[in-house]
Amino acid sequence: MNYKAPKGTFDIFGKKAKIYEKIENVSKKIMNLYGFSQIRTPIFEDAGLFVRSLGETSDVVQKEMYLFKDKGDRLLALRPEGTAPVIRAIIENKLAQNSPIKLFYTGQMFRYERPQAGRFRQFYQFGAEIVGTHDPISDFEIIDSSIKILKELGVEYELHLNSVGCMDCRNVYKEVLLTFLKNHENELCENCKTRMYKNPLRVLDCKEDQCKLITSAAPKITDYLCDGCKIHFEKLQSYLKKFKIEYILDPRLVRGLDYYTKTAFEALNFSLGSQNAVLGGGRYDGLAEELGGKNLPGVGFASGIERLVTILERLDKTYEKEHKFMVIPVTENEFDFALEFLAQLRNFVCSLFPYDYKNLKSSMKLASKLDCDYVVLIGQDEIKNNMISLKNLENGQQKSFSKDEFLNIISNERCNFGL
Repeated sequence: MNYKAPKGTFDIFGKKAKIYEKIENVSKKIMNLYGFSQIRTPIFEDAGLFVRSLGETSDVVQKEMYLFKDKGDRLLALRPEGTAPVIRAIIENKLAQNSPIKLFYTGQMFRYERPQAGRFRQFYQFGAEIVGTHDPISDFEIIDSSIKILKELGVEYELHLNSVGCMDCRNVYKEVLLTFLKNHENELCENCKTRMYKNPLRVLDCKEDQCKLITSAAPKITDYLCDGCKIHFEKLQSYLKKFKIEYILDPRLVRGLDYYTKTAFEALNFSLGSQNAVLGGGRYDGLAEELGGKNLPGVGFASGIERLVTILERLDKTYEKEHKFMVIPVTENEFDFALEFLAQLRNFVCSLFPYDYKNLKSSMKLASKLDCDYVVLIGQDEIKNNMISLKNLENGQQKSFSKDEFLNIISNERCNFGL
């Protein structure tokens, strides 16, 4: 039987793996500059963690979670998102004693979705959280750091911003919105006819064209913010304007998870079609209490790495390539010297050796096949004079160096050999 990767999953290797690595490295670099430290949470959690945090009416809980019982009859879920596990870890490990705390994470998430462009059943996500402060500067830092990642990667984006208020002003708005939706109930999709009575905000997040058209005329939540939420939102906008971060106020933006309060934002890239959000996030001031902890306000973002990979592949983005060398003995008599030099070279650059050595010709073919940039040739003359011969596989030029001279060039992170 020939086994294949499960539907909605795929293997990552070659050039695609390099793009994943680039995205993760840039993200970690930016997070370190902003004072975040890394956290790694389990790949599965108690299913109740996500039911409580995401909300029973969310699509994730109703349709998309991977659920299973272990041998102790405990109901577990593969994590569908990263924020709730981070908050659970903060509560369980008492990490908030030195709050505010700034954490970032990266890893695999799982949702039982219909696979399509930009959506997979197993996907990689990068995210960050600031927990323990109400200060709108923390909202600004989350937005600022996240879009810096996009800028450094060369990904174009359009920043959309909204406030979904606190529980008090949101409940007032829900009643106003429900009244509006009842007047258009027959025009809504079947899902929204149910959603509107459980959580009318969900209708604003519907992707059906007819529902989008109807809700375009719906009352704006920002018109119903209480004084505290209004001041918070105005301060956040003042910071964004001060640092010349352009954004679009989007009253339809409510995000897809129930735990958001006040700030909600998304960065969109329109080369992706309907799945155009490359990152998003917001504030979740009541989440820690909902999960059994004390009052710990928080704000964060998450980015689906696959969508960024797709964009960078379409842009044919090329990143600085690491040079790859193969050390090739001319005959088997030079193996010992070649292996010794290989060990020295590996202190500085990616270096290979021709396994299953037959002869020089077959080794040269292998070097080309493995996409090496250069081969280091070692024969009896090279050993006698403590030299190496370097060949550029792209243009065929060849040049000799003393071994010490060559290692000095490599150790100074220069690969300019005049070839």
